[in-house]
Amino acid sequence: TTLIPPQTVTVGATSVAVPQLTPGEETLEGDNVTIQLQDYLTIISEHKQDGRPTRVLLAVDRRDSDTVRQFRDPLRQLGLAPEQIQTICSDMSPAYIRGVQDTCRNAQIVFDKFHVIAHVNDAVDHVRKNEIRRGDFRLREQLKKTRWLWLKNPKNLTEKQQQHFQRIDQQNLQTAKAY
Repeated sequence: TTLIPPQTVTVGATSVAVPQLTPGEETLEGDNVTIQLQDYLTIISEHKQDGRPTRVLLAVDRRDSDTVRQFRDPLRQLGLAPEQIQTICSDMSPAYIRGVQDTCRNAQIVFDKFHVIAHVNDAVDHVRKNEIRRGDFRLREQLKKTRWLWLKNPKNLTEKQQQHFQRIDQQNLQTAKAY
């Protein structure tokens, strides 16, 4: 496999050293990390293989639909045309979705697992809170302080938590159904 030599790519005010990129790489990931309140850095990296860390290809100090478009020319400099990208893993930001649709027309957007699970957990917690508000005293007491019970990996529950979870689950509650 031929590798493109290391180089520094500048996009906006951000410079990133790109170690090497395998020509023909067709899957990229994009995510954002909070730098300071209301400031974001969007990072484009190679797709994770077998859970191993990936290399950062490019970074932009913003988070809007133009962010993805800003990657177009630097990606071409690295030998990758946006039309070649088949898959982009991203969070559910409407700005990112719009940017990918405009810039990488052939790419299928796959939402990253972390954000999907976060939305599901929020929905379960919303149902739990509503059930507490509408329920009788006994139901409120059973569901109160169980937020982390629903969020925790079932494999990591203590024996006491497992028993509590089973009691709740057997009562045909909306929270258990949502879970």
